[in-house]
Amino acid sequence: AGWGGMIDLATGAIHPNLRAMQQLIGHVDGYSSVERLSGGGEGIRLYEFVVDGEPLWITWYDPPFLVLHPDEPVEAMVTVPTGSGAVTVEAMSALGDQTEPGAEALEATAAGITIQVAQTPVFIYRGG
Repeated sequence: AGWGGMIDLATGAIHPNLRAMQQLIGHVDGYSSVERLSGGGEGIRLYEFVVDGEPLWITWYDPPFLVLHPDEPVEAMVTVPTGSGAVTVEAMSALGDQTEPGAEALEATAAGITIQVAQTPVFIYRGG
């Protein structure tokens, strides 16, 4: 299968996993540093990348137990230290025939933003 099954050669359809990898690469390509941050409770994964001199945060929840039913997401709260101002929270586009990621503009305080995350990563960047 073409690209390890990531592209349907007969139809040209892109598998959601390839779309998610393209999204990730689009955000972190050319990064100059990455650091794992503490985001709160157990199982929170929070990373700060610096790309072209600007911070980018990627976060998700990795629960300390097996999740057997993906339709019932397990969520946790995370505080992302963005500083004050407009930020965008962009969901990873990994669902079915979703071609564009969902994004939400938020206003952060000096402490940053506190959001609920599940097992699918989200990207947070300044601007909105």
